[in-house]
Amino acid sequence: MTGAAEKPRQIPLDLPWPRHDRASRADFITSESNQEALGFLENWGEWPDGRLALVGPEGCGKTHLAMIWAKEVGATFIDAAIPARDIAVSGYVVFEDCDRRLTTPEAEFALFHLLNILRDEGGKILMTARTPPARWPVRLPDLVSRLSAVTATRIDNPDDELLEQLVVKLFSDRDIVIQERLVTYIGNRIDRNSAAIEAAVAALDAKSIELRSPVSIKMAKELFGW
Repeated sequence: MTGAAEKPRQIPLDLPWPRHDRASRADFITSESNQEALGFLENWGEWPDGRLALVGPEGCGKTHLAMIWAKEVGATFIDAAIPARDIAVSGYVVFEDCDRRLTTPEAEFALFHLLNILRDEGGKILMTARTPPARWPVRLPDLVSRLSAVTATRIDNPDDELLEQLVVKLFSDRDIVIQERLVTYIGNRIDRNSAAIEAAVAALDAKSIELRSPVSIKMAKELFGW
Protein backbone atom coordinates (compact mmCIF):
# COMPACT_ATOMS: atom_id res chain seq x y z
CA MET A 1 0.00 0.00 0.00
CA THR A 2 1.06 3.54 -0.59
CA GLY A 3 -0.25 6.88 0.59
CA ALA A 4 -0.07 9.43 3.37
CA ALA A 5 0.79 7.49 6.51
CA GLU A 6 -0.72 9.23 9.49
CA LYS A 7 -1.86 7.60 12.69
CA PRO A 8 -5.62 6.93 12.33
CA ARG A 9 -7.70 9.25 14.45
CA GLN A 10 -10.50 7.97 16.63
CA ILE A 11 -14.00 9.39 16.73
CA PRO A 12 -16.11 7.76 19.47
CA LEU A 13 -18.14 4.79 18.28
CA ASP A 14 -20.81 2.65 19.85
CA LEU A 15 -18.39 -0.28 19.48
CA PRO A 16 -15.00 -0.83 21.18
CA TRP A 17 -12.03 0.51 19.17
CA PRO A 18 -9.74 -1.10 18.35
CA ARG A 19 -11.33 -4.52 18.46
CA HIS A 20 -8.05 -6.33 17.75
CA ASP A 21 -4.84 -6.08 19.72
CA ARG A 22 -2.95 -7.20 16.62
CA ALA A 23 -4.06 -5.34 13.53
CA SER A 24 -0.86 -4.80 11.57
CA ARG A 25 -0.20 -5.96 8.03
CA ALA A 26 2.39 -8.40 9.37
CA ASP A 27 -0.29 -10.08 11.48
CA PHE A 28 -2.71 -10.50 8.56
CA ILE A 29 -2.51 -14.01 7.12
CA THR A 30 -3.54 -14.30 3.48
CA SER A 31 -5.21 -17.19 1.67
CA GLU A 32 -7.74 -17.69 -1.10
CA SER A 33 -10.51 -16.64 1.28
CA ASN A 34 -9.24 -13.05 1.64
CA GLN A 35 -6.74 -12.49 -1.18
CA GLU A 36 -9.13 -10.59 -3.43
CA ALA A 37 -10.17 -8.25 -0.62
CA LEU A 38 -6.54 -7.57 0.31
CA GLY A 39 -5.82 -6.70 -3.31
CA PHE A 40 -8.59 -4.09 -3.32
CA LEU A 41 -7.23 -2.55 -0.11
CA GLU A 42 -3.69 -2.43 -1.49
CA ASN A 43 -4.95 -0.66 -4.62
CA TRP A 44 -7.21 1.80 -2.86
CA GLY A 45 -6.31 4.59 -5.27
CA GLU A 46 -8.28 2.76 -7.97
CA TRP A 47 -11.62 2.42 -6.14
CA PRO A 48 -14.43 3.66 -8.42
CA ASP A 49 -15.69 6.97 -7.01
CA GLY A 50 -13.36 6.39 -4.05
CA ARG A 51 -15.75 3.88 -2.45
CA LEU A 52 -15.41 0.24 -1.46
CA ALA A 53 -17.66 -2.14 0.48
CA LEU A 54 -15.85 -4.91 2.36
CA VAL A 55 -18.33 -7.73 2.90
CA GLY A 56 -18.15 -10.97 4.86
CA PRO A 57 -19.49 -12.96 7.82
CA GLU A 58 -18.88 -12.10 11.44
CA GLY A 59 -15.30 -12.73 12.53
CA CYS A 60 -13.82 -13.16 9.05
CA GLY A 61 -11.29 -10.32 9.39
CA LYS A 62 -13.07 -7.25 8.01
CA THR A 63 -12.08 -5.01 10.92
CA HIS A 64 -8.48 -6.20 10.77
CA LEU A 65 -8.24 -5.26 7.08
CA ALA A 66 -10.01 -1.96 7.71
CA MET A 67 -7.53 -1.07 10.45
CA ILE A 68 -4.57 -1.96 8.23
CA TRP A 69 -5.89 0.44 5.59
CA ALA A 70 -6.71 3.10 8.18
CA LYS A 71 -3.20 3.01 9.60
CA GLU A 72 -1.72 3.15 6.13
CA VAL A 73 -3.61 6.23 4.92
CA GLY A 74 -4.53 7.95 8.19
CA ALA A 75 -8.25 7.21 7.94
CA THR A 76 -10.88 8.02 10.53
CA PHE A 77 -13.31 5.44 11.95
CA ILE A 78 -16.64 7.23 12.18
CA ASP A 79 -20.05 7.28 13.75
CA ALA A 80 -23.03 8.27 11.61
CA ALA A 81 -24.10 10.70 14.33
CA ILE A 82 -21.07 12.94 13.62
CA PRO A 83 -21.76 15.71 11.06
CA ALA A 84 -20.66 14.65 7.58
CA ARG A 85 -18.54 17.76 7.03
CA ASP A 86 -16.58 17.12 10.24
CA ILE A 87 -15.94 13.55 9.19
CA ALA A 88 -14.93 14.33 5.61
CA VAL A 89 -12.13 16.66 6.69
CA SER A 90 -9.81 13.66 7.04
CA GLY A 91 -10.32 12.65 3.43
CA TYR A 92 -10.13 8.95 4.35
CA VAL A 93 -13.00 7.31 6.21
CA VAL A 94 -14.00 3.88 7.55
CA PHE A 95 -17.66 3.25 8.36
CA GLU A 96 -18.18 -0.21 9.87
CA ASP A 97 -21.22 -2.47 10.24
CA CYS A 98 -23.31 -0.56 7.73
CA ASP A 99 -25.94 -3.29 7.55
CA ARG A 100 -26.51 -2.89 11.30
CA ARG A 101 -26.12 0.84 11.74
CA LEU A 102 -28.04 2.34 8.83
CA THR A 103 -31.31 1.96 10.70
CA THR A 104 -32.55 5.55 11.02
CA PRO A 105 -33.27 8.37 8.55
CA GLU A 106 -30.59 10.44 10.30
CA ALA A 107 -27.92 7.80 9.70
CA GLU A 108 -28.95 7.46 6.06
CA PHE A 109 -28.81 11.22 5.44
CA ALA A 110 -25.43 11.42 7.16
CA LEU A 111 -23.94 8.73 4.93
CA PHE A 112 -25.54 10.22 1.81
CA HIS A 113 -24.00 13.64 2.47
CA LEU A 114 -20.67 12.09 3.43
CA LEU A 115 -20.50 10.17 0.15
CA ASN A 116 -21.21 13.34 -1.79
CA ILE A 117 -18.60 15.39 0.06
CA LEU A 118 -15.91 12.75 -0.29
CA ARG A 119 -16.66 12.37 -4.01
CA ASP A 120 -16.47 16.12 -4.60
CA GLU A 121 -13.22 16.46 -2.64
CA GLY A 122 -11.52 13.30 -3.89
CA GLY A 123 -11.75 11.40 -0.60
CA LYS A 124 -12.05 7.67 0.03
CA ILE A 125 -14.48 5.64 2.12
CA LEU A 126 -14.29 1.99 3.15
CA MET A 127 -17.58 0.51 4.34
CA THR A 128 -17.85 -2.88 6.03
CA ALA A 129 -20.89 -5.10 6.44
CA ARG A 130 -22.03 -8.70 6.56
CA THR A 131 -24.07 -8.27 3.38
CA PRO A 132 -23.60 -6.40 0.07
CA PRO A 133 -24.78 -2.77 -0.15
CA ALA A 134 -27.89 -3.73 -2.13
CA ARG A 135 -29.16 -5.63 0.92
CA TRP A 136 -28.59 -2.89 3.51
CA PRO A 137 -31.82 -1.63 5.14
CA VAL A 138 -31.75 1.73 3.36
CA ARG A 139 -34.88 3.62 2.28
CA LEU A 140 -33.56 6.99 1.14
CA PRO A 141 -33.85 6.71 -2.67
CA ASP A 142 -30.78 8.82 -3.43
CA LEU A 143 -28.66 6.76 -1.04
CA VAL A 144 -29.99 3.51 -2.50
CA SER A 145 -28.84 4.78 -5.89
CA ARG A 146 -25.38 5.69 -4.58
CA LEU A 147 -24.93 2.35 -2.84
CA SER A 148 -26.04 0.34 -5.86
CA ALA A 149 -22.95 1.60 -7.68
CA VAL A 150 -20.46 0.83 -4.88
CA THR A 151 -17.83 -1.77 -5.70
CA ALA A 152 -17.89 -4.66 -3.21
CA THR A 153 -15.29 -7.27 -2.34
CA ARG A 154 -15.82 -10.25 -0.09
CA ILE A 155 -13.90 -12.03 2.67
CA ASP A 156 -15.06 -15.56 3.43
CA ASN A 157 -14.63 -17.50 6.64
CA PRO A 158 -11.14 -19.00 6.95
CA ASP A 159 -10.41 -21.89 4.60
CA ASP A 160 -8.39 -24.88 5.84
CA GLU A 161 -5.06 -23.26 5.00
CA LEU A 162 -5.82 -19.99 6.71
CA LEU A 163 -7.43 -21.61 9.73
CA GLU A 164 -4.40 -23.78 10.48
CA GLN A 165 -1.97 -20.90 9.90
CA LEU A 166 -4.02 -18.75 12.26
CA VAL A 167 -4.02 -21.42 14.98
CA VAL A 168 -0.24 -21.79 14.74
CA LYS A 169 0.33 -18.02 14.76
CA LEU A 170 -1.94 -17.33 17.73
CA PHE A 171 -0.15 -19.97 19.79
CA SER A 172 3.21 -18.65 18.59
CA ASP A 173 2.23 -15.14 19.73
CA ARG A 174 1.94 -16.66 23.21
CA ASP A 175 5.34 -18.39 22.87
CA ILE A 176 3.67 -21.79 22.60
CA VAL A 177 4.83 -24.34 20.04
CA ILE A 178 2.23 -27.01 19.27
CA GLN A 179 2.35 -30.23 17.30
CA GLU A 180 0.90 -30.40 13.80
CA ARG A 181 -1.63 -33.06 14.82
CA LEU A 182 -3.04 -30.69 17.46
CA VAL A 183 -3.39 -27.95 14.83
CA THR A 184 -5.33 -30.37 12.61
CA TYR A 185 -7.43 -31.56 15.55
CA ILE A 186 -8.46 -28.00 16.45
CA GLY A 187 -9.00 -27.01 12.82
CA ASN A 188 -11.39 -29.91 12.22
CA ARG A 189 -13.61 -29.00 15.17
CA ILE A 190 -13.62 -25.27 15.81
CA ASP A 191 -16.05 -22.70 14.42
CA ARG A 192 -14.53 -21.11 11.31
CA ASN A 193 -14.14 -17.54 12.43
CA SER A 194 -11.20 -15.68 13.90
CA ALA A 195 -13.00 -14.74 17.11
CA ALA A 196 -13.70 -18.40 17.94
CA ILE A 197 -10.13 -19.38 17.15
CA GLU A 198 -8.68 -16.59 19.32
CA ALA A 199 -10.99 -17.56 22.19
CA ALA A 200 -10.00 -21.23 21.96
CA VAL A 201 -6.28 -20.45 21.93
CA ALA A 202 -6.67 -18.13 24.93
CA ALA A 203 -8.65 -20.77 26.84
CA LEU A 204 -6.07 -23.47 26.14
CA ASP A 205 -3.24 -21.17 27.17
CA ALA A 206 -5.00 -20.35 30.44
CA LYS A 207 -5.68 -24.03 31.14
CA SER A 208 -2.06 -24.89 30.37
CA ILE A 209 -0.87 -22.31 32.88
CA GLU A 210 -3.39 -23.47 35.47
CA LEU A 211 -2.39 -27.13 35.15
CA ARG A 212 1.29 -26.39 34.48
CA SER A 213 1.02 -28.77 31.57
CA PRO A 214 1.66 -28.38 27.81
CA VAL A 215 -1.29 -27.77 25.51
CA SER A 216 -2.43 -31.12 24.13
CA ILE A 217 -5.26 -32.89 22.32
CA LYS A 218 -6.35 -34.37 25.64
CA MET A 219 -6.56 -30.88 27.14
CA ALA A 220 -8.63 -29.65 24.18
CA LYS A 221 -10.99 -32.63 24.47
CA GLU A 222 -11.58 -32.02 28.18
CA LEU A 223 -11.88 -28.24 27.84
CA PHE A 224 -14.22 -28.07 24.85
CA GLY A 225 -15.90 -31.48 24.93
CA TRP A 226 -14.66 -32.36 21.44
